Amino acid sequence: MNFLDVGLIGVGVAMDASAVTVSNSMAYRGMGRRRALFMCLIFALFQGIMPLIGYFAGSVFASFFTRYAKWVVFVILGFLGAHMLFEFFTRGEDAVSTCSQLTVRMILLQAVGTSIDALAVGVTFTAASVRIFPAVLIIASVTLVLTLAAYLLGRRFGRFLGSYADLIGGLILALIAIKSLF
Repeated sequence: MNFLDVGLIGVGVAMDASAVTVSNSMAYRGMGRRRALFMCLIFALFQGIMPLIGYFAGSVFASFFTRYAKWVVFVILGFLGAHMLFEFFTRGEDAVSTCSQLTVRMILLQAVGTSIDALAVGVTFTAASVRIFPAVLIIASVTLVLTLAAYLLGRRFGRFLGSYADLIGGLILALIAIKSLF
């Protein structure tokens, strides 16, 4: 695999993190730039670390990862999406968002949930004899760039959507969770 191949894989595994970033920046309109940068850096870090773990775990844990990865993603992102939808429907559609603080714990859970597929990519890198350290740097860099762009896009849509941003954000997370099962 060359750098372009790894870069395209980086785009592929960064899509869930980018979608969650859009969702977060729409729903948590009070999120400051520092929190947004922290979120994007954590997503990039996890997208870089997970292939590394998968690479070194290799075939030992490959069957475990492939068997349970979709359920881990489903539970984590499904729970967070359901929580956002619950917040929207219990406060009423005309009320101001109560989702004012995106916590570090929520960011970490989202980072794990969106990077599980990168773990499986690391396992395939073992079989393909990919140079892992340049590959994880490329994947993390691609993720950082895409999530920063997603943050800016989500803020713009969040202002436009107003109180419905929580609904859309929760639906995005729930759909990603459901998609992970297929």
